[in-house]
Amino acid sequence: MHVVVAGSSGFLGQALVRALRERDHRVTRLVRRDSPPRTPRAGTPTRARSTPTWWAPPTSW
Repeated sequence: MHVVVAGSSGFLGQALVRALRERDHRVTRLVRRDSPPRTPRAGTPTRARSTPTWWAPPTSW
């Protein structure tokens, strides 16, 4: 079967495309633009911080 997937570069779309291809379906991906694989943007944290950056511990504990 030939399937057209809109939003195929998103989290769910990627999983859907992978699952369809594993089942030997032909997939056409609709995306907004040609872009490299998702990478974090400048200024985007790569992992969550356990303490907010604005918080500082008291000087006398």
